[in-house]
Amino acid sequence: MTNSFIDSKFYKILRAVLNIGLWLAVGASLICFFLLLFKPEMASEMVFDGISFNGIDDFESMFSKIVFLISNDLMMLSGILGLWMLRNVVNSLKSGSPFSRDNVKRIRILGWSLFAMAYFKQTACLITVDRISQTLSEKGMDSLIQAQFQLLPDGVVLAFCVLLLAEIFRYGCMLQTEHDSTV
Repeated sequence: MTNSFIDSKFYKILRAVLNIGLWLAVGASLICFFLLLFKPEMASEMVFDGISFNGIDDFESMFSKIVFLISNDLMMLSGILGLWMLRNVVNSLKSGSPFSRDNVKRIRILGWSLFAMAYFKQTACLITVDRISQTLSEKGMDSLIQAQFQLLPDGVVLAFCVLLLAEIFRYGCMLQTEHDSTV
C-alpha cells in the first residue's frame, strides 16, 4: 500500500472517527448498563425504533427484566466488537496490503456480530412491545402494536453482505499470496 493513502486526510479522519466512536460506544454502553441495572425505571424511558415508552409500568416479571437486560447488553457488546474489528481492519492498512488472513477473520467477526446484534435488538424490542401491549390492555385500552418475531430482522441482510465481503477478501488474500509467491 502506498504511503499516499496512509498520509491522506481521509484515512486520518477515518481512524479518528473510529477511535472516538469506539470509546464513545464503550462509555455509553457502560452508562446504559449501570442505569438499567440500578435504575430499572429508566427502561421505560428508553426509545427503540422510534417508539417512546414513557408512562409504562415497570417490568411485571423478573424473567422479562433479566432477558431484556441481557439482550440489551449483548446487543451493545456485539456493536462494540464490530467497531473494534472495523478499527483493526483500518489500522492494519499501515502494514501494507489489506489482503491478510487477519483482516478476513476480522471481517467475519464483524459480520457475525452484526448478525447477532440484529437478533439481540429484536429480542429487546419484542419484550418491550409485549410489555406495552400488556400494560395498555390492563388499563382497558386497545394496543395498536403487537410483538412479532421476524425470521430476518433488520440488519441480517447487512450481516450477510459483510460475510460475503469476508469471503471476497479471503479470495483476494489467496490471489495476493499466489502473486507474491510467483514474483
